[in-house]
Amino acid sequence: MNKQILPFMECINCQNIHSVEEEYYICPRCKGTLEIKYDLETLSGSSFRNEILMRPRGMWKYFEVLPVLDKKNIRTLGEGGTPLFKSQRLAKDLDLANLFLKNDGLNPTGSFKDRQVSVGVSKAIEFDRKVVGVTSTGNVGYASAAYSALADLKCHIVIWSKMNGLGDPSVKMAPALLFGANVKQTPSIDSSFFARDSYLLMRDLCIKKGWVPLISARCINPFAEEGAKTIAYEICEDRNWNVPDWVCVPIGGGGLISELWKGFLEMKTLDFIDDLPKLAGFQSGSFQHVALAFQRQMKTVEPLYDILGKDAPAYSLDGEQALMSIRESKGFAEALSTSEVEETQKLLARKEGILAEPMGAWGVAGLISAMDKGKIQADETVIVCITGKNIDYTSILLENRKIGSIRLEDLKNLDEGGKI
Repeated sequence: MNKQILPFMECINCQNIHSVEEEYYICPRCKGTLEIKYDLETLSGSSFRNEILMRPRGMWKYFEVLPVLDKKNIRTLGEGGTPLFKSQRLAKDLDLANLFLKNDGLNPTGSFKDRQVSVGVSKAIEFDRKVVGVTSTGNVGYASAAYSALADLKCHIVIWSKMNGLGDPSVKMAPALLFGANVKQTPSIDSSFFARDSYLLMRDLCIKKGWVPLISARCINPFAEEGAKTIAYEICEDRNWNVPDWVCVPIGGGGLISELWKGFLEMKTLDFIDDLPKLAGFQSGSFQHVALAFQRQMKTVEPLYDILGKDAPAYSLDGEQALMSIRESKGFAEALSTSEVEETQKLLARKEGILAEPMGAWGVAGLISAMDKGKIQADETVIVCITGKNIDYTSILLENRKIGSIRLEDLKNLDEGGKI
């Protein structure tokens, strides 16, 4: 396929349409979320699929269904192409004949976020931008710093204070300082809407200053979010285009599970696959919004702040899309306890040699819980996405380097040099 068919963006609220040649991160008409779509009917068929099979492994082999228009703008550290391997010891313990683990902790900076950030930075190059802004709990910030260094972009990262179930994100930011990023951390704030406000303030700051909001949420950067769906493409390609019964996924903001569903739907339209999997999404710690909304048969996640209170400041930016994807797939979502996650981290390490970060292990912990409840059966084929590896940097990386602090209300005053 030598011809690049131009994708377009459509607002999910007002159906306003724009080309991906235009730099819009939100709908200019109604401020709604933009979704990127492709001419899949033209691409569909065995010739495109066969060409993909001939290309080297890696996320960018699916270039035609990603929003970067010119390959010269791609900035890559070798993300994607992560292994999908059949579990032996863990599968035996669970009495599950066909369990496969998709280990995205083997991406360059240790998480699936490399896929999204690679697309986001590549699109920043295509738009001739020089600065990116990020609000992060850890993985996106680390990845953004690395890919910004590769692309010679200035990178401003704002991280939160310690969060339930996620620890202190400053631990992951030591490499970001080495990459030359400007990193600042907010103090603890009781407001349940703090996370949402910090994301949206960074988005608005970037749009105002001509920076790129490199936040992995469709409602903030629809270009970057597209990178996550390549996990679905890789799963099916590695299985000779056979679809599993279940895909088990951690849910943070909701972007990953909704993008996976988008990837499966695209492949169905492309005639790459005949069936669709069911999606099972799992949350723990501060992130329980989607799981609780699913259990309560809600269409939105935001009212759950009244239930979760100030101890759960996370905000599921793509929560509604996650709920829709789970329901369309005839799957389910569940919340897990911290103890379940901790035990699963140990189990993964002992049985499979994988040292996953807490959120990276949510999919496996959820699978165990779902099997105990009879929601997933022993004769079904299951793929679990392990989204990140556990990273613990020594203090030497932080010697003579300091993460500054910033108040949320001062974020709007951040300048290109990192000063307030």
